[in-house]
Amino acid sequence: MTLETARPATDDEKTSVQAFLQRARAAMAAVEGFDQATVDRLCRAVAWATANEQTFGRLTRMSVEESGMGSADGVPARRWKILGILRDALRARSVGIIEELPEKGIVKYAKPAGVIAGLLPVTNPLVTMVNMAINAIKCKDAIIF
Repeated sequence: MTLETARPATDDEKTSVQAFLQRARAAMAAVEGFDQATVDRLCRAVAWATANEQTFGRLTRMSVEESGMGSADGVPARRWKILGILRDALRARSVGIIEELPEKGIVKYAKPAGVIAGLLPVTNPLVTMVNMAINAIKCKDAIIF
């Protein structure tokens, strides 16, 4: 579908998007005062909640059933990718002052970008979703899939 042939959004779709944006902005406001340790703890919670064998298997089966593509066999091994994503995220600062260059008089501060829209591929939707979520949380952004 190209831009020229795309249909206009319905009023119901526009209302749904506005509701998603409102909830996403409320989530950002809820974490606005979180320090680095709290943000990292939230990232850990998301990773562990989705990477555990039972939940990951259930969500994988759901994505295969919903999309009609792929196979849930062998996919549970991919859950370890989530822990790698978490490890990489926890190595970075993302709250407050993230870098100081005193010799140049530069101080870099982290600031949330805002609400992010995420598109999920049918080939690996679960790991991609968790990756996007961890990175959004790490920066105190909100994401809508």
